[in-house]
Amino acid sequence: MRFRLFLWLFGTFVVRGTWCVTSSRHAPRTTYHAPATPKLPFLLLLLMVSLLLSCQNERPSCEPPELSLVVERLANCLSEDADVAAAKNLLAQWGFEHDVITANLLPASLTPELILTVRATPQPYDPHGKIAVLTWEDHDWQIAFESPNPQPHESYGGATTLAGNWWFDFDQVADIDGDGGDDLLFQQRWSNITSRSISIAKLLTVRDGELQVLLVEDDFDDHAPTYVVDGATIYSQSHFGQGIAITRTLRLEGERFVLQSQSVNPNAATHSLTLPDGTQFVAFDRECGSLCFHQYGLYRIRDGEQFHFATPIRIHTLQQLRDGNVYIGGDALLRVNGDRLEPANFAPIPRDEIWQIVDMAMTSDGDIWAAGRFKLLHYGKEQSELYDLLTHRVWVSADNSVWAAGWDGRAESGCCVFHVQDGEVTTYLLAEVSAEIAAQLDIEQ
Repeated sequence: MRFRLFLWLFGTFVVRGTWCVTSSRHAPRTTYHAPATPKLPFLLLLLMVSLLLSCQNERPSCEPPELSLVVERLANCLSEDADVAAAKNLLAQWGFEHDVITANLLPASLTPELILTVRATPQPYDPHGKIAVLTWEDHDWQIAFESPNPQPHESYGGATTLAGNWWFDFDQVADIDGDGGDDLLFQQRWSNITSRSISIAKLLTVRDGELQVLLVEDDFDDHAPTYVVDGATIYSQSHFGQGIAITRTLRLEGERFVLQSQSVNPNAATHSLTLPDGTQFVAFDRECGSLCFHQYGLYRIRDGEQFHFATPIRIHTLQQLRDGNVYIGGDALLRVNGDRLEPANFAPIPRDEIWQIVDMAMTSDGDIWAAGRFKLLHYGKEQSELYDLLTHRVWVSADNSVWAAGWDGRAESGCCVFHVQDGEVTTYLLAEVSAEIAAQLDIEQ
């Protein structure tokens, strides 16, 4: 529009100047002996040309930008009537993975804002992503909100902010704070592909007339829940297998979300234990090898009340042994003591010597024997020891000797059952042990 205006003015002044020059040919002429000065029309012409050139130089470049400039470049290159499709088209031309939606976040905005996420690299372990909000104001697209430029973060730093190196996904738009406008629930994500992933729920909302980000829940590490919004209440649902394992009820109170309640589904647990008094222990831990660390912890359900134990280890077995205590086996041996988990009271075995404790049994004198996949472990009060045996089940017989089901490393060898008595190990084929021992070790002969 400005360009056409300048063309019209340019043409007007050219015609005007031509008329003046033509008229002067027929007018009386007086000669002065003074220095010649430029005619006014030509000065105006030069001024208009310089204005045209400056106007053209100010027009924004819409060449593909680097990530740090993509939001600003998009705001400069979008037309007044730009919509989601136009923004997506530009971002696609520039080679960014992206998503764009509209919402009414800002109360003073007359038109819906454009909310966008962009990502410079497709790798989740190096995402280089941004989230931003554009609003139409004063005849231009303005940046109402923009996350910081990606930067390396250590130990997942910046999880409670947007600082670091993340990608962002839209979750849902709803009026969560009850102000009549929209709020945006979104996910802030990172993964190293193999053993660690983080998904953090954030809320983009208006506070004191400006867009701010609130953390939805701080128990974010690894469990990647889905969210159901009901007014100011958000239900955080952690899925396990085919069902919902844990439901956390959060409510927005002022500037933060407060945990109202938490419920667990014992039917979705990987390990569960019911004590004679009816107390239940349920554990959620994905048993998918060394490269999977999605753990949800241990819960105790007693008289309708639930208590959550923060577990420092993977949970591979959960058992009440003959001393009445509840023990947890993983890459260490822990004992439940009231509302705490503590190392079991035995002579320690280095954790790097333990792969996975998957089964346990206690002798009459209180020692614990544990099947540790690649080791058979003997925990004693004064001394503990390891046996280089591949084992997955263990049983203590009436004479206090130990039987363990395992493997000798050879496919279809029919081996092995190990018998440990007085420190001596005897190896049997499966077919060589009694039916009682086979049943106790849950093996088929």
